[in-house]
Amino acid sequence: MAVLVVALAPLLVLPAAHAHRDPTLVVRLTGISPAQPDGVAIEVIDDELTYFVLGNDSVEPVYALDPDGKPYLEVSAAGAFGDVDSRYLRASPKNRAGAKVVERPCCKGDGTWVRLTSKASWIWPDPRLDPVLRDDSRDQARGLGALSSEPLANWSVTFRGVDGEFEVNGVVERKRVGKVVTSVTAAPAELDVDIIEARPPQIRIGSGKHEVVVLDRAGRPYLRVSPKGAFGSRSSEDYQTNLKALLLPEDRGTGWARVAGSAPGWLTWGEPRLDYSAKLPTASSDEQQLVINRWRIPIEIDGRQAEIAGQSEWSAVDPPVLDPPVEGPGFWAGDARTYAVAAGLTVAVAAAYRAARMRRRRNDAEG
Repeated sequence: MAVLVVALAPLLVLPAAHAHRDPTLVVRLTGISPAQPDGVAIEVIDDELTYFVLGNDSVEPVYALDPDGKPYLEVSAAGAFGDVDSRYLRASPKNRAGAKVVERPCCKGDGTWVRLTSKASWIWPDPRLDPVLRDDSRDQARGLGALSSEPLANWSVTFRGVDGEFEVNGVVERKRVGKVVTSVTAAPAELDVDIIEARPPQIRIGSGKHEVVVLDRAGRPYLRVSPKGAFGSRSSEDYQTNLKALLLPEDRGTGWARVAGSAPGWLTWGEPRLDYSAKLPTASSDEQQLVINRWRIPIEIDGRQAEIAGQSEWSAVDPPVLDPPVEGPGFWAGDARTYAVAAGLTVAVAAAYRAARMRRRRNDAEG
């Protein structure tokens, strides 16, 4: 069977911060010091705005603090509570309308606190993270000023847990805009192999009449595809990493588990060895075209050793021209879509966070 080497439509690599009115701006979390308490997860999502995500499945609350050290958000296993008067929480009309005011032990008589959700997580666009929201003189006075040098700006937000305060730090950076094409440069003639551009790129293998075993990064059997179907090896570390993407059973047993939904003789999966996210050119680079990742995937065909190899090539493109921002009556009132995005992200992140915590507890119990 002839080799099918396909590079699908180029992936336009635009930093996610496109709604900052500049598609080259990226907001990134760089560190937490000292470490957050056990059971606490903090992430930054750089999307239409830049959102903080705080999850905490402990009974001990974690508070987000404003620049004056005043709590404005509380998250614990009991749910999330917020001061809807705080400009740092940026509460939505839904959170304000008809909400019952509650008293919190941290802030008796200070602010207007309401229950935001019964879930142990919350997502919100803290203005200290986001260039489009950092337009207030109070922020400027606290060293969160104009975007000028590289990194363009640093940011720091203080949280307080059961053991005291900890700082979450990050930067605003400028990235070059480009497109990436990932292609297969070598593959056994017996197989059909193509690439689906994604982050990371996905590999699709057609095994024909053969049995193909994909080896993981440790050189152990990871995936197997043949006319009988596609399977994942439970003993592979990469199995545990990619089990949700492959719709594999969540267990740490032995043997092979069937990949749900795969046609006999075909397998598609997102391969970490093809991930080029950390290798994209920086703003200071003047390259117009370069290979940013070369990769190889060792395989076995009917017991014979072979490999699939390829590369990802980056090419500079001109940033898109954006329309000027539309003035609105306010953050939430002027952008109902942003609220919908935030609500959806809250549910998705909360579900993923809880699943990860449950899986870790189950693994600890089994270990």
